[in-house]
Amino acid sequence: MFLSKLEVHGFKSFAQKISLSFPIRSSQGFPITAVVGPNGSGKSNVVDSIRWVLGEQSMKHLRGKKHEDIIFSGSETKSRLGYAEVAMTLDNSDHTMPLDMPEVIIARRLYRDGESEYLVNGRKVRLADITMLLAQSHMGQRSYSVIGQGMVDHLLLATPKERKEMIDEASGVRPYELKRNEALNRLSTTKENLTQAQTVLTEIEPRLRTLTRMVKRLERREELEQELTKLSKEYYGNRWRSSNEAIQTIQHKEALLKPKLTELNTRRTQLEVRLRTLEKEKPVSTKLIEIQRAYEKASREREEFKEQYWRLKAASATHPAVPAQLKKIEVELQSVIDEHEGLLKRLMSKSDPFATTALFEGFIKKLRDLLHKHAAGVQPSVAKASEGQELESSPELLKMLKLIESIEKTLTSLREQMKAVEEEEKSGRTLLFALQDELRAVEREREHLERTLNESSLERVRLETRHEDLDVEIRRALNGEPEVLLAPPIPQLSKPLDELERTIEHLRHEIELIGGIDPEIAKEYATTNERFTFLNKETQDLTASLGELERVIANLDETMAKQFQKAFETISKEFSRTFVELFGGGKAQLMLLEAEEPEEETETTESAIALDRNIDISKSRSVQPSIAGIDIIASPPGKKLKSVALLSGGEKALTAIALLCAILSFHPSPFVVLDEVDAALDEANSLRYGTILKQLSHKTQFVVVTHNRNTMHMAQSFYGVTMSSDGISQILSLKMEEAEEITHD
Repeated sequence: MFLSKLEVHGFKSFAQKISLSFPIRSSQGFPITAVVGPNGSGKSNVVDSIRWVLGEQSMKHLRGKKHEDIIFSGSETKSRLGYAEVAMTLDNSDHTMPLDMPEVIIARRLYRDGESEYLVNGRKVRLADITMLLAQSHMGQRSYSVIGQGMVDHLLLATPKERKEMIDEASGVRPYELKRNEALNRLSTTKENLTQAQTVLTEIEPRLRTLTRMVKRLERREELEQELTKLSKEYYGNRWRSSNEAIQTIQHKEALLKPKLTELNTRRTQLEVRLRTLEKEKPVSTKLIEIQRAYEKASREREEFKEQYWRLKAASATHPAVPAQLKKIEVELQSVIDEHEGLLKRLMSKSDPFATTALFEGFIKKLRDLLHKHAAGVQPSVAKASEGQELESSPELLKMLKLIESIEKTLTSLREQMKAVEEEEKSGRTLLFALQDELRAVEREREHLERTLNESSLERVRLETRHEDLDVEIRRALNGEPEVLLAPPIPQLSKPLDELERTIEHLRHEIELIGGIDPEIAKEYATTNERFTFLNKETQDLTASLGELERVIANLDETMAKQFQKAFETISKEFSRTFVELFGGGKAQLMLLEAEEPEEETETTESAIALDRNIDISKSRSVQPSIAGIDIIASPPGKKLKSVALLSGGEKALTAIALLCAILSFHPSPFVVLDEVDAALDEANSLRYGTILKQLSHKTQFVVVTHNRNTMHMAQSFYGVTMSSDGISQILSLKMEEAEEITHD
């Protein structure tokens, strides 16, 4: 690889675009190109442009104060420019630069507003990319590729560390240094990220433990609730089904009995019509009529009283209580019962049936008034009694039932009297009596059927009341409509109802002990756990990255140390040989200076991380090379000097040239720019200097800025730099072959 072209526009005094082309390598090596011109013409600006395009950032090295100083600032005849641009074209046919391109153009632009650009073959890149490419190609603005004015003294008077950097550049460790610095930066960033991740983990871990316990309780509560719902459906479902079946059974029974009752009522009506018709045809005796009338009145009153009785009894089915005001009713009923018993005795003696009938009618009227008086007040006066006690079991209701039984006896006595009278009048009234017997039979059957229906109705009311209570209980227990929740198929009982009920109560008790938990806790747990898992995984990855970076740095250090040691030994030998050749004797050598042991650093933060994450901090520290720098010992013939600072100007220049030649002989740079390096040499030494350049040109392309005639004599192509009166530098080119042809002509 070599420098084939340099284009400059707007850089310092080059207001107009200039182009410098450099000859290609021949069989004798690279032709030396000389840049000549009077002082102040801008020769060194060519060197500065090369230094700048290679990435130089120091304005001091570019002989300026601020960045805009390198942009053409204008003259009397030409206004200032808005940007400066330098493009350097490199022939990369041998692929020294790791790019699959035969030609590489590295360009740099700077605008007056401060914006800058780096380009490789027209594509924008970063400065770091340029630096890495140059380092991989053994070039760079920091290296010996550009040796400017005063650089000769700098080679000798530089600090040991700066000299070491030059050897590093020559040894080819520069790319490894860049990688090592990048790894160190990543190591530092990784440690910071690890510290931050660990801090966050420490903050959220206690909350995660609390949330974990709460979520487990919530999961346990959900399991219990699911089991409770399952068993409750089983328990209440079977109770609901049994209750429904019982109600449906009674309803079915009533549905069968009601048509029969209707039929009996119709039959009774028909018989009564026939009896009235027959009685008109064959009148019944006055005695029988009176008895029948008394019987009918007693029957009606009995029906009315029984209706009130059943109504009260139905009320007792839904309101299990005792009347609070029945004491007064009890006294009145007792007097009625006593009066009825006396009347019944007279009726049974048959001493005066008609008188007894009249008395009975009066008694019936009195009994009806009493019933009407108290029937309406009995039901509203029901007050809460002891649990499980029904109205039917109260003494007052029992006396009322006893009264009904007494009336039944009266009716039975009246039936027997009617039967006796009918027997007397049986002759000639057989059909009438038969109808009356049939009517009485129908009446008895109807009364029995009606009683059965009343009892069934009472039982149905009780079941329906309990069913309503069960409905309320199910809604409360299952929080929903029983018809929907308990829709078939209803599960069979897994255990007896009483045992199932105890299990349900136990589950409810456990759920109460757990208490209420906000369902949002589960969402918070999921979010916190996800973040904790992510951070924990990140800390593991960061820890692994630390170990990997430490291994990379250690490998780089080892590689750099080996490569540096090899380069140093070779360069040191070559420096001693070249020094003797240039000075015609004497002695010179390079010495390594070992670094002092670094002071122990505080490891508060890093130790905290290491203890928590098992990181070896000693390995994660920057492993600095043990060599602090390089010292130069040079003694020209006849002198015993220990410091190069004591050398004369010419001796310093030759010593620096010897060092430069030693470096180039080990690892030649693709090209080297020398800016008036020979200024301090006398004629004899300049001849030696030119000879050395000629020898090295077989390996390295040289561009020299010089006033020295001997150096010019070694050059094959020339560029002359002149400056017009308007302060703009211009370029003139000349090749020695062309000049010789012109001379011969």
